[in-house]
Amino acid sequence: MNRGAQNNNSDNNNSDYSMNIHEYQAKQLFATAQIPVAKGQVAHSVAAAEKVADNLGGVAWVVKAQVHSGGRGEAGGVRRVEGKAELDRYVSELMSRPLVTRQSGEKGLPVNAVLIEELCDYERELYLSILVDREREGLMILASPEGGMDIESEAGRARLMQCPIDSVAGLRSHHLRALIRHLQLDKPLHKPFAELMSNLLRLFHERDLSLVEINPLVITRSQGLLALDAKINIDDNALYRQPKILAYRDA
Repeated sequence: MNRGAQNNNSDNNNSDYSMNIHEYQAKQLFATAQIPVAKGQVAHSVAAAEKVADNLGGVAWVVKAQVHSGGRGEAGGVRRVEGKAELDRYVSELMSRPLVTRQSGEKGLPVNAVLIEELCDYERELYLSILVDREREGLMILASPEGGMDIESEAGRARLMQCPIDSVAGLRSHHLRALIRHLQLDKPLHKPFAELMSNLLRLFHERDLSLVEINPLVITRSQGLLALDAKINIDDNALYRQPKILAYRDA
């Protein structure tokens, strides 16, 4: 992998020039850019989690610990819960102790918020990210037809496509065709994917991002695309132009 395009899929190993934000905050930015996300809300207490569940409706939800670390799922920080009793128990458990992930260190990270989302029925998981390619002075799009895994693992790297984008010319039709082919997208998804890429790149430039990662990007049963997870890093040097994002910084 090109060193300038590396993405370690980690929230704890960012360079000094970028600020990262929580998943729920990244999804708020996605929603403003017309990037499809699951319906959900953040909660900072068990009582607030119950209210979110009421707002979402249904009898089952996905609960995600909001910490700056990858590997939340394997550490027990993401779970499908059924009913208010299980929701209460799980949120209380998450907020009562640090979450220890493969990236957090032995002390773990405190969970002060959880993202609660409606369930999503999907067929396949993909991987997609855009990052600054400093060696080429442009952008690098990384894509894989197999998402939901550690993209830095041997299996993850084997399926990863690198697509360099010129900072002046931008995304061209041949880039889109190559990405669509590598992701093995059926024809009904070609236009939604092109719109997704256009919206992601616009968000990337308008918000002075250094990284945007969707892992996984899923193909829904209704043949749509949905960002099931979201990670965003912002260039620290540009934060003075981004007061809304600056307000996201953890106290």
